[in-house]
Amino acid sequence: MQRLQDAARFDYHLYFQGEIGFEKLAALSKKFAREYDTELTKSQRSRRKLSGEAVTQFLVWKPESGDKAIFWLLTTGGKGRVMEREQFVDLRDKEHRLSLTGYELVHDGVSWSWRMEKTTYTNHQKRLRNAILAKNDLALQMAIASLYNSPGFRLVRRQVGMLSKWLRGEWKRLRKDTEPMPALPTFLAYVRRLPNPVPKKKTKKVMDVVKA
Repeated sequence: MQRLQDAARFDYHLYFQGEIGFEKLAALSKKFAREYDTELTKSQRSRRKLSGEAVTQFLVWKPESGDKAIFWLLTTGGKGRVMEREQFVDLRDKEHRLSLTGYELVHDGVSWSWRMEKTTYTNHQKRLRNAILAKNDLALQMAIASLYNSPGFRLVRRQVGMLSKWLRGEWKRLRKDTEPMPALPTFLAYVRRLPNPVPKKKTKKVMDVVKA
C-alpha cells in the first residue's frame, strides 16, 4: 500500500491491474523489465520523465492465502512503447481508484492517502453496534481491536477517530449510561516508513590477470 501511495505521489497516475499465479510471476517481471524498463534506477527514471518519456513501475502484492499475486503496471504517461501496447485507466478518476483489502487510494486536496472504502467503514459500525446490542463484551473488545488494527495511514487514522466518537455516542444511546463503556486504545500506530527496494546496478565481471 505504501508503494502504491508513493507511485501516485510521483505522478504514476495511469495503471492496469491483474492477477497471476506465483509460478508465472518471475517471468512476467522479466518481461516488463525487458519491454518497459521497469527496473530503472531513481536517476534514470527522473531523466526519462523530464524528457517526456513514459516511466513505468511494476508492483506486486502476494496475499497470505492463495496461490495468486495481484500486480499493477503503473506509468507516468508520455512517449514510449508501453503507451502504444497497453491500455490504462487513471487512478485519479473516482471510477478507477486503486483499492486493496477494503481500502482505496485518494487525494483529499492535501496529499495521497489510503482510506476505508464505504463498505469497510459500515462493516466496522455494524460489528460494533451488534456487540453493544448483544451486551457481548468480548465481541465488543474484538471489534474495537479490529478497528484499531487498521493500517495507520493519515485518512484511515481520521476515520478511526470518527468511528471511536460514533461508538461513544452509540454506547450512550443504546446502554443509557447504565454501565461504563470499555476503554478505547489511546493511539493508532502510524504506518512505519519502509525504504523502496533499489534496483542493483549491473556490473561487468572483471577477470583476474595472473602475471607469469
